[in-house]
Formats: sequence, C-alpha cells, structure tokens
Amino acid sequence: MTDALKSRFFSALIVFAVVLSFISCGRGNPRESKESEAGSGKNGYNANLPDVKYDGYTFRILERDHSQGWGEKGFFDEETSTVFGESVYRRNNVIESRYGIELDLQEVNDTNIKGGPIYRKAFQSLSTYTDDYDLILPSVYDAITLSGFLLDLSQEEYIDLDADWWSRNLNKSIAIGGKQYFAISDAMFNDKLDSAIILFNDKILNDLNLETPYKYVKNMTWTVDKLSEYIKGYGADVNNDGIAGYEDRYGIFFLEYSGLVVGSGVTGSHMDENGIPVLNPISSNYERIFDKLFTFVTTPYNVFNMYNYAGPQMDTYSGSSPNEVIDAIWRKFRDGDTMFCACSIECIAYYLNDMDSYGVLPYPLADENQLTYYNRVGHTGATFITIPYTVADHNRSAIIVEDLSCEAKNIICPAFYDKLLGIRSVRDDESVEMLDLIFNEEILDLDLVYEWGAFVVRWHTLLHFGDYEISSAYAGAWDSAQERLHNTLTVLGLID
Repeated sequence: MTDALKSRFFSALIVFAVVLSFISCGRGNPRESKESEAGSGKNGYNANLPDVKYDGYTFRILERDHSQGWGEKGFFDEETSTVFGESVYRRNNVIESRYGIELDLQEVNDTNIKGGPIYRKAFQSLSTYTDDYDLILPSVYDAITLSGFLLDLSQEEYIDLDADWWSRNLNKSIAIGGKQYFAISDAMFNDKLDSAIILFNDKILNDLNLETPYKYVKNMTWTVDKLSEYIKGYGADVNNDGIAGYEDRYGIFFLEYSGLVVGSGVTGSHMDENGIPVLNPISSNYERIFDKLFTFVTTPYNVFNMYNYAGPQMDTYSGSSPNEVIDAIWRKFRDGDTMFCACSIECIAYYLNDMDSYGVLPYPLADENQLTYYNRVGHTGATFITIPYTVADHNRSAIIVEDLSCEAKNIICPAFYDKLLGIRSVRDDESVEMLDLIFNEEILDLDLVYEWGAFVVRWHTLLHFGDYEISSAYAGAWDSAQERLHNTLTVLGLID
C-alpha cells in the first residue's frame, strides 16, 4: 500500500469512528446508437461513452437484498412477473450485451439503516485494500462512513453528473467539500419510493365543486395558505361528542411533519459556495414559517394526527398492511374522511393500488415568495451509488454505472411511472407531471444524517406536541450542534 493510500485509509478509519459517534469534463468518443442493443424506451436518452467491450468481465455489485425493506429496488437480476421487475431485468441485459460483461449482484440480507452486514462486508474489503467490488450501493449513513475509501464521482471522466439521469439537486445537497463520493441516479428507486408527497381525494373535490390544485402548483401559488383554503370547513365533529377522535372528519392526515417543514424551505443545514456544510440558525423568516405551520396543524379538525390516535383497531383493509392502526388511518382517506393525506410514495403500493380517485401533489410552498419547491427525501430509505477506491479499473466502473443509469431512464423509469403509478394507481397525466417535479426537486438535509442539531426533527416534535417554543429549541441545541459540525469538518479535513 502506498503512503497516499495509507493516509487515505487511516483518514477513513477516523471518519468511521467520529461519524458513528454522531449518528450511535471531458468525455470519451460517443457511441453510435445501435437499435438492436439500445433497448431504449420512448425517451431515447444516450450516454456519451466509448464503444468498448470487456470480454466477459464479471462486474460485481454489492447491495442489500432487494426484497428486504431497505434493499434497492432498481438493481436485481431475475425475471419476474411484474412490469417493473421485468424492466430492471431488461435494462441489465442491455448493458451486459453492450459491454460484454456479466452483472454479479451480491445481495446481503440487511435491514439496518447503518452499520449492518452490508457495511461490515464493505468495510472489511476496503480497509484491507481488496478489489472485491466494482460498485457498492450503501445507505447514506454507511456511505458517509465509507467516504474515505470511495472515488469522487465528479472527477470521473465518464460520469456526467449534469446528465438528465442523475439527481442533480439532491446530489449537490450532499457533495461535501465539493466531493461527490456518493450520488443518486435514475437507476435508484429507494429515494423515489421514500419521497414525501401529498395526495388528494379527487372524489371529495368533485363533490364539493373544487378544482384540482394542479394549476396552483404550476403557477407557484400552491402554498400552505392555499392548502388551508381547501380544507377550511371540511373537518368536523361528526359524532358531536366535542372530542377530536377517529370517527370525525379532517382536512388532512400526516404520517409525519418533516415533509411539510422541508417543503416550506426549512432545513437544518445548507452548503456554502465551497460545498462546506453550514447550520441554518433560527431567523425571523424561520419564525414566521413556524408560526404559519403551527397555526395550520393546531387548528381544530385541520389535521388528523396519527401519533395521537389510540382508538379501536379496525379490521385490516389490506393484506400487506404492516399495522392495523395505520391501516385504519388510511381507511379514513380511502373513505373520504380526510380530503388530503401526506405520506411517502411507497404508501401508494401498500394502501392505494386499487383506488382510482386521487392525485399526487408536492408539499406546498411556505408562501409565494418561495422560489422553488423542495422535496424531502427519506434519509433512512435512500440508497446511493458509490465506486470503491480499490477498484482496479475505475473507468470501467464509471462507464457501466453511467450507462446503467442512462438506460434506467429509458427502460425502468417509464415502467415505474406508466405501470407502477400511471396505470395501477395515479390515473391522470398531471399527476405524472407532478411526480417529475417532485423528483427533480429532491434534497437531503445533511443535518438530519449527521445529527449535528437535527433541527427538522425538532420542528416535527414541536408541531406534533403543539409546543410553540421554537426559539428555545434552537437556543438549547445551537452551541452543541456547532461543536459537532466543527468536529465533523475537522475530521474531513475541510477546516483546520
């Protein structure tokens, strides 16, 4: 091992120890498009890559078992009866044929968010400088602790992070010090399944002669106030007992409030112009936004708070329901007892795959001064593309991952939209347009991952318990959060 590699290895060990304590363009010659090989979908995207063959090389990918809760759904290698599964299999065959390789997906039974079997397997290999894998697909937590052993994807000649098949906004939000050690492309679907969305019951809107909110989303007037206008007067004490209970009607129910907070432009940290994470302090703007959100969620019968529900369990509605109480709550949306619900996209497959009358929306803007929508990606569910520093041929890894991602946009994404969502669940083209917007505006708040201050979690907790002390929450956590951030930046070599 060279001195440089030794230095990188020991730096990675330090990162591992410290982070665990916090979280306990040049291109090659264009390839001519070959109709027999391309396998391209209706979009016809093509990556600008050299025409090369790798003579039967076994391309090794380490990942969680795709059938497990945190397993990446965009990478597996078996024929299935599902449209989505068939599209993944077909994309893999296209890449294998094009480059003369065999994809070897080495799946690990691991349902942990961090530090589980896949992390230990990767760390054992990388820390001994063993060339075992061409590609590793860890969680963000594991990717952070492994970053000292990973290549900077932004410096790879054959990876174009500005291409349409890479999640540009999300990747910029996690490029620490301008280094892209881990990233998400259209080959990954866990981030999409764990994306925060709002659904509306279209039948209710029709019955009340309310137009769907799509036009407000498009003209940037889909705000918390506009959502409040929709639900005003809909919630009611149906059984007249004077208590907000399960039998009553509500404007919206939330699985949790972080999507609402991030959608309003609030995060615990941001990147400065040099890619250095900076904590976002409490400000007059943040206080104004908190006041708006607090008023919204505490207005009687506006919000059904599932965490406060302790009523009778109902008969299960879906065989895939993980919990009778949660299933009973979803029944309220299905049956029209709530006009909107706030959830993740994955919930559609669990609860709404045979419901016709609903549509998809992004979380609302705080107000019309907000310049863009923000979509909270689940920091526990998303998986990331990484190329290990130990790989013998980094150009080969870069070329394969670039084309896996490009062809995923051609082949898998249409199946994800048109079949999994577009036909089975989301019944209108405008909802598909909303999904495009949602995925394009994905961000991941590193303060949630490193838990310097976990400020979005603090917002959620205050809103959940109806506690207005936002300034006190920041004051009590600020100094320790700054200290933890300083320690992280020191370990990463970004400050002295």
